[in-house]
This record gives sequence, structure tokens and C-alpha cells, in this order.
Amino acid sequence: MLFGLIALVALYCFAKAVIDFKQRRFWWSAAGMMAGIIAIPAIIPVQPVSVTIPVAR
Repeated sequence: MLFGLIALVALYCFAKAVIDFKQRRFWWSAAGMMAGIIAIPAIIPVQPVSVTIPVAR
């Protein structure tokens, strides 16, 4: 649920950055792009995984 919400926020930031860029508001476009880039790492859930490889004899 939370990751989906953060993904929507990141998509909104990117879409708003494109709209601002087309309207020649470059500083707002850069701010939106940076906000989207900052939100992306929060989307990826991190879970530790351990793999045991058998020893060849």
C-alpha cells in the first residue's frame, strides 16, 4: 500500500516536471525531476536473502 502511494507520488512528480518543462518553467521542472528521483529509492523494498551453495566433492 505504502509503496504504491510512493510510486504514484514519483509518477506525479515526473509528469509535473514534463508539463513545467513544456511551459518553459525550467527551475520548477528541475525541482519536480529531483523530487521524483529522490522518491524512486523509497519504492524498492529491501529484503535480505541468504543463498546456501552446496560444496562440490
